[in-house]
Amino acid sequence: MGTLSGAIAIALWSFVGLESATVPAGEIKDPEKNIRRSTIYGTLISAVIYILISVVAMGAIDQASLAKSDAPLADIINTVTGGSWGGAFIAIGAIISTLGGTSGWIMTTARGAFAAGEDRLFPKIFAKIHPKYNTPAAALIISGICANVLLVMNYVGTLRSAFDFMMLLATLAFLPAYTFTTAAEIVLLSKHSKDFNFWNFLKSSFITLVALIYSIYAIYGTGAETVMYGFLLLLMGIPIYVYMMLQNNKEDKSVDKLRESAGLDI
Repeated sequence: MGTLSGAIAIALWSFVGLESATVPAGEIKDPEKNIRRSTIYGTLISAVIYILISVVAMGAIDQASLAKSDAPLADIINTVTGGSWGGAFIAIGAIISTLGGTSGWIMTTARGAFAAGEDRLFPKIFAKIHPKYNTPAAALIISGICANVLLVMNYVGTLRSAFDFMMLLATLAFLPAYTFTTAAEIVLLSKHSKDFNFWNFLKSSFITLVALIYSIYAIYGTGAETVMYGFLLLLMGIPIYVYMMLQNNKEDKSVDKLRESAGLDI
């Protein structure tokens, strides 16, 4: 992949799933207020941390040394503080971040599959609740198995290569939704804007256009191999979707017949 396009795809990994804060809305107290606040504040805090790290990195160590470093953040801390405990500090932070991120993604993935099961987009087993713990147990187990199988299938080199592939594939999984969402907004603006013309359209859709271009370029940046695997994953979902639609239509027809029978009996 190209340097710029690849960097864009990797950078996007840090921000994908921002909308996932809405997934557990049904289990959060006052979700309209708390989800909005947590999303905004979380994004601002993350942005500030990223900017501070970048600024300190550029000022503390020369770029040539930073590019050759195996542990750049640890080296930056050691340089700034004059100590040698940077590696331990970064390791502890990485463990905390990994545990927090893992728990969040496990909840988000399972909750999303559970919601799809309730909406009859996934098989009914995903909508089952554990009788004791009141959690979507089936969705948790199945999503965990799928993630681990995918990881093992791609663990053909080093752990770093497996992580890079999973990171790009996970980023790619979000990009079609981002791309079609921004494209849909552009279409809606063009259809429903008053006094529509090119300049008004450009003014009202500038950010959306930038987001659309960014999403398309990020898809390109994930690389041909990642796009191929992502496309195969999408194709694997088509039979499930068709099966669920046929199953739902059959159930709906059965319900309609029962209603008609009840009406005739009356």
